[in-house]
Formats: sequence, structure tokens, C-alpha cells
Amino acid sequence: MSTDTNEQDTEPVSRRRGKPAVIIGGMALILIVAAAVAVALLRTGDKANDLPAFAPFTYRGHGDVVLSVGWSPDGKHIASGSQNGTLHVYDATSGEPVVECEKFPSFVRSLDWSPDSTRVAAADTKGTLRICDANTGETTVAMTPGASATAVWAIDWSPDGKRLAVGTAGGKMLLLDAATLQQDRVYEGHRNIVSAVAWSPDGTRIASGGGGATVLGSSSVQIWDVTGGSTATAVFNGALRVDAVAWSPDGRRVAADTGPNGDIEIIDVTTGKVEMTFEPDIPETAALAWSPDGTRIAIAGRDGTEVRGPTGEKVFTYSGQRLPSSLAWAPDSIHVASSGYDHTVQVWRVG
Repeated sequence: MSTDTNEQDTEPVSRRRGKPAVIIGGMALILIVAAAVAVALLRTGDKANDLPAFAPFTYRGHGDVVLSVGWSPDGKHIASGSQNGTLHVYDATSGEPVVECEKFPSFVRSLDWSPDSTRVAAADTKGTLRICDANTGETTVAMTPGASATAVWAIDWSPDGKRLAVGTAGGKMLLLDAATLQQDRVYEGHRNIVSAVAWSPDGTRIASGGGGATVLGSSSVQIWDVTGGSTATAVFNGALRVDAVAWSPDGRRVAADTGPNGDIEIIDVTTGKVEMTFEPDIPETAALAWSPDGTRIAIAGRDGTEVRGPTGEKVFTYSGQRLPSSLAWAPDSIHVASSGYDHTVQVWRVG
């Protein structure tokens, strides 16, 4: 394992010609965002004083393509998974190694931290799913490929820490008991790979994204009420495969790459209306994440990562890493960790 400091490139990526941001109900949206930000700041103000002092660095410990990354909720550690099956946990301020979890048989494409920051759930593309103790590196519970019967493409831990939502290559989303990994429920609605899953902040709903990579009209974002049955309560159709889904911290909206040409759409899940659409300057969205304070969205694409503000305006571009595969915000809503095909995880500052 190795790390080094990183000089971040803040030069903006030249904007591609394309349609401008489309703002629907702009003033109302700004007021909603402002209110949500005020609430988020009140909730996180006390926590901010307890966060570590973050600084940019580059982690090179995997020695291979890094496909997934996650920042622990307490801000102290980062976990990342690689194409070579390794899963590492390291210090979020320095990149110093903490543990190496048990090696997976195949690509570690997805991972997520438990809400108490003590465990990492990770899965590979052959269907192996494990929960690793972030302090010891020991596997506390595992699910074999025979149980999942398909590759795992996405995983997300419920806010109460009791369940895991798992997206599979077979078009199913599984709801698992986090303590035993026993299957609690199966959701079927996608035609193809379920490539993104995300719990709502209150833990009552799950947004899932998926579909075919080449067939127009085969993709969708679906909202599931986990307190009810196994039928989606809302379906928002996309263009091609949906690779990224994220809830706003206030639980009112979902961001997803559902638009034509990979456009990002902000969907009001209550009304079912698209509030805003914008086309990232960086093509081929691989991941997106809403900042914990709700003020910005980071979008990883082929040529780097850009950050958008409340009305879709671009506020920052990080071009120090080509072909990023995944990203995660620090709890301070200022730093971002991005994994990439350049064999690194890079921690960088917005602004």
C-alpha cells in the first residue's frame, strides 16, 4: 500500500456544445433547496466540530483498477474495492492503511459502510457478498454466489443498519438482513441489470436504477416502499441504462442519469415531476452523489468529475483523475474521494 500527496487541477474542462440547463419552477426549487440546506446545517453543525482535518492525497495501495469507494459516516476512514478482488480500509486524513479485508474471487464493484462506521459491506461480480469488520479485517458474515445466484452490481446499507439493498445483474433487487444476509424480500421490476440502489434518508423507500445498456426505453428509476409490498410505487423511465441514483438529504428528490445522452434529472418523488435537467460537460456518467448538506451534486464521468450547484450550475471541475469509477463525499461536504481506472483513489477538495 502507498499514498502520496496530490496537487489538484482546478482548471475547468471545456464545455461541450449541448443543450443548456433546463430549469423547471426555478424560483420554487431555489426556495426548497434553501430550506433544506438550513435544516441540514442545523443538524450537522455540532458534528462538524468532531470531524478530522481532511487534506488531499492519493492512495495507490490496490495496484489495479479501483471500482468502488466509500467514506465512513464518522469521517475517519475510507474503504475501496478493486478489480483484483482486494478491499482496503485506510485513514481518511492520511491514507495510512488500517486493514485489508478478505480477498474476493472477482471484481469488487460495490461497497457501503454501516451507519455506525464499524463495518463495510462489499460484493463482487460473481455474487459473493461479505461484511468486513473495519477494525480487524475479519469477515463477520458472508453470502456465497450460490445464494445470490447472480453478479452483484450495487449495495446500500439502510439508515437503521438492519438491512441491505442489493442490485443484481439478473434484474432483481434483494433486501437482506444485515446481521445474517438472509433474504427478506425480492423486488422484480427492472428488465435488466440493477446497477444502482439507494435508501431514502428516512429508511422507508429505496430508489433503484437499471435497464439495458443498448436498448432505448429499457431503463428506469423505480421507487419501492419497503413498509408495503413488493411493487414499485413510482417508475421513471430513462433512455439507456441508469448507472447512478442518489437521494437528496431531505428525502424529497432523487438524482439519476435518466435523461437522453446521459443527462442528469432531478425528480420530485412526491409529484413525480422532473424539476430540473442538465447535461454534464463530462460525458458517460459513472457515478453521482449528493453532498451531505444538500447543496451540491458530484458527477463522475469519462474525463473527470464535476460538481453542480442547486440550480444545475457548474461550480467546480476536478480533472486530476481520468476515468473515475465511483465517488463519495466526506461528511464535511467539502472533500470528495473518487476511485478510478488509473489504479488510484484520490481525495480532493471542492473549491
